[in-house]
Amino acid sequence: MTMAGESAGVEAHRQRSHARELRRQAEDAEQRAARFEIAHRTESETARILAPLAGIGYHLLADRRWPGSHTAQVDMVVVGRAGVFIVDTKAWREVAVHGDRITRGQEDVTDDIARLADLAYSTEAALADTGLAPGEVHAVAALAGQKKMHARVASVDVIGAHDLVGHITKRGARLSASRVDEVLAAMLHHFPVIGDQATPPPQVVVPAPVLPREPDVLVPTIDTSDEELTDQLLDGVLEAPIEDWMAFLDPAQAKLVRRSFNGPARIRGAAGTGKTVVGLHRAAYLARATGGRVLFTTYISTLPKVLESLLERLAPDMVGRVDFMGVHAFATRLLKERGIAFRTPGREARLAFDDAWNAIRASSPLRSSRFSRSYWEDEISHVIKGRGLTRFDEYADLARVGRKHALPLETRQAVWDLYEAYARAARATCARLAGHRVARSRRGARGAARAVRRGHRRRGTGPFLRDGRAGAPTRG
Repeated sequence: MTMAGESAGVEAHRQRSHARELRRQAEDAEQRAARFEIAHRTESETARILAPLAGIGYHLLADRRWPGSHTAQVDMVVVGRAGVFIVDTKAWREVAVHGDRITRGQEDVTDDIARLADLAYSTEAALADTGLAPGEVHAVAALAGQKKMHARVASVDVIGAHDLVGHITKRGARLSASRVDEVLAAMLHHFPVIGDQATPPPQVVVPAPVLPREPDVLVPTIDTSDEELTDQLLDGVLEAPIEDWMAFLDPAQAKLVRRSFNGPARIRGAAGTGKTVVGLHRAAYLARATGGRVLFTTYISTLPKVLESLLERLAPDMVGRVDFMGVHAFATRLLKERGIAFRTPGREARLAFDDAWNAIRASSPLRSSRFSRSYWEDEISHVIKGRGLTRFDEYADLARVGRKHALPLETRQAVWDLYEAYARAARATCARLAGHRVARSRRGARGAARAVRRGHRRRGTGPFLRDGRAGAPTRG
């Protein structure tokens, strides 16, 4: 039996519950709308700041779909002579960086920055087929309304939005016009236009920004009274492009630079195939990706300064993070830092070469009057040892640029035989010296022990060492 009005009470309760749900949804919608309004204002401001770059040949791709996501979007992708810049605008206040973490107020927002770093990483992979070096892709978190702020978190540059133009143009001209077009075509495919169209509308590849059409974000004319902006734009125009290999590699090389190895790896190839180029790019990539320091060693003593100067142009932001050293200089420094005494056996090396040279027959091509003994010493020091050659076939195929005399295969075999004889004699000499040092050390240790025992007998007390163990005190 139901009471009068019970059904009406149930309906009233249901309607009130429905009203509360609608109010909650309305509040959520208001909050979302407020966030989108902030995003609209800040992203439009970023677009306005970046717009002058279009006048010097940069392409601005606004509101692009985040690869692999149906809802997330990328605020701006800038493609031009300085490389590729993925720009994400953040309306953050009270930003602070603590080591490898970043906060806004009390909230840790490092994961947001890490997602942007992951996007840059996947973009590097997408561009590897074009040959673009990974160091030419940059992730930037632009802090809306801020200036003179620059930090680096998880390989992402966190900067004030008003510093964006200078941040981009300071890299100078990295890519030629034709290379820019290649990269732009790949970026238009990697970052599709937001929308549900099965086939996105064609994009006109011209140096003009892709911007919303609201009047408040029309492309402004460059105010020549703004000297700072004018200087930044001139920096991006006047500098000639760097050497092509610094920004572009063969696709196989570009993939090798980013490859992960489970242990030590060796890259082999004939002279001129680009091993040093790959090594330079990989050193810069590892320094940037890990945030640590990278050691780059070479057997040629004059090469570290050359490589260091190349890195200054290849990856200026990584200068100081990659150490270039000759192998011998590194070994010397390491021993000195650890307080280990050593002596470079220069005299012994000369004696070892004397033995190897004197064993050569008079009929050997190395005894030809065209050559001197010092020529072959330099051949071994600078060509074979300097290039780190370990097999004759490597030496047989080597170009030997700058060595004045071409060498037929028979002569190269004779040089290699001389090198192996010299190496054997050097090893034997070092082993002999090591044996002498050990014998002297043992004699010295026995003499010291005898002196200690004599001293104890005279003093009548104290421990002594015997067979490596502490013995009982003796008395005279």
